[in-house]
Amino acid sequence: MKTMKRINKFQRLDSLKSIGVFWLVMLILDIVGYILLREYGSSFYGVSSGVNGVMLKSVVTANIMSILIFFIVYPYEIYYKYFPIALSFSVTRKDFYKSIIIDNLIVAFIFALVQSVLMKLDMHVIRGLGKNPMVDMGIFNVSEDNIMYIIALLFLFFMAFISIINLLSSLNYKFGFKLWIVLGVVLALPSIVLGVPFLSMFNKFVTLRIDVMQLIVLCIINILLYIIGYFVVTYTNIKK
Repeated sequence: MKTMKRINKFQRLDSLKSIGVFWLVMLILDIVGYILLREYGSSFYGVSSGVNGVMLKSVVTANIMSILIFFIVYPYEIYYKYFPIALSFSVTRKDFYKSIIIDNLIVAFIFALVQSVLMKLDMHVIRGLGKNPMVDMGIFNVSEDNIMYIIALLFLFFMAFISIINLLSSLNYKFGFKLWIVLGVVLALPSIVLGVPFLSMFNKFVTLRIDVMQLIVLCIINILLYIIGYFVVTYTNIKK
């Protein structure tokens, strides 16, 4: 138990350091984006959308893509860096996987909280710069929805995304490059069977306003993927 606590503490300190560096870089990019928007009317960092002849702008919405990239790297680091260390100190796979779930919950909440606050502030900053802010994000409206609602939605969305990458990274660690062959076939099935590209289905899911059914689906996705991931990790050996 003491060994598990030491490894968890080490892992979380390293994760918090990575999160701190990430958001420091994001804040710098956001500030530079606002400066360029004020001085030149456009920014290399941010998103724009034309609606009824009106150009809508948002700087911090561009953070979402960087966040998703972080969520892709983060689970891979856990399995390829911390998983061998944990097992070498006789930590059980069950305890290690519990730690992963707790860490993912913490990371998803931190990112949802920070991004929600920034998106609320972004709306006022854009208006202060004399521009029209982009407030309708599909799954929620920054202007109309309260911040707790936005935090909850982003948290569920981030958790669903992390759960997918968590499963992929555990499978990748277990099976190696063969996973990508199988994954390629699986992603091609919607196009072959339904005639709809997988990315189109995913884009439709995350750009429409979330209703109760979608919330249930997100929760089910999280639970099922973590259950599958548990059995994958249970029967995975350390790579040499």
